[in-house]
Amino acid sequence: MARKEFPKEVVESILIKSRRHCAVCDSWCAQNIEIHHIDSPEDNSEDNAIPVCFDCHANIGHYNAKHPKGKKYTPSELRKLRDICFGKYSDTPPAMPEGKSDYGRGFHDGVIWAEKTMALKDIWRLLSVHGDFALEILIYFETDDTHTMMDETFMDENVKLPHGASQYERHLAAWSAGAISGLWGLDGNNEDLFITENGKLFKNLVKTNSILNHRFEELKEFWNKAPYWKPVIKKPSKYWGSHIEDFSPGVLNWLQIEIYKLIRLDNDRSRLFVIHRVTPAELELRDIENGDLLILENDIIRDAEFDQRSGELVLFLNPKT
Repeated sequence: MARKEFPKEVVESILIKSRRHCAVCDSWCAQNIEIHHIDSPEDNSEDNAIPVCFDCHANIGHYNAKHPKGKKYTPSELRKLRDICFGKYSDTPPAMPEGKSDYGRGFHDGVIWAEKTMALKDIWRLLSVHGDFALEILIYFETDDTHTMMDETFMDENVKLPHGASQYERHLAAWSAGAISGLWGLDGNNEDLFITENGKLFKNLVKTNSILNHRFEELKEFWNKAPYWKPVIKKPSKYWGSHIEDFSPGVLNWLQIEIYKLIRLDNDRSRLFVIHRVTPAELELRDIENGDLLILENDIIRDAEFDQRSGELVLFLNPKT
């Protein structure tokens, strides 16, 4: 009996949920991936589909029941592997059942909030490293959630940067970092780039943050008018001044999502503060014991991290000179 092909929408759903990873060996496959029928070859539902690399597909399909050697993959095992893969790489967390009590609903809402907060931190870190080049990618998706992967506009080598770096290499690095963070990806079958739910969170952040939106509009205007037939320099952000080569929002901007949270200083963990106010230029902390206000300027703030042992937010400062 001839094996039927999965419908396009099933294939696309499987590839997106797995982020093109093999559900058996967990390797990233890019275009070297296939969708295997777990059970009946006539059942083309998503429940009967699993993404696998070429090698694992061969191992699953070439078991000789007449001369058994080793252990055959069972449908139950394949479905469990598939579900683990989806849980690890899916753009949205698996839906949690809402409890009948207020506690149950609160826990469900808390999980969703935590997922969103983690995604926002990844976005700020992406911007802090890749700046303009991460913002440029959103121009692809300003009006649609997909875009043709054949468009290489932002890789144009006639566009020069003030510091001599390659526009092509910097844009490609930002694209790769965002893909690893789960903000966007590519559908090789349809030759489309697509933005994920977390990528849409990035879009909304840029729309609502005045500094990010200002630079995004500058970049969009530049790429709409850039004369590609001759070299042209992409100027740095007007907002930050000509001495800044790239737009880089830094630690303070992503600390905005931690407003009113508790935080300690790495060089004096005996004091506990609450984040009182955050601007691009400074951070205001209020001592929860005596109410004193501590103002820290942007240039002395090095980083902020969660302490993995205590779970507390810790602020790292540059050493005094």
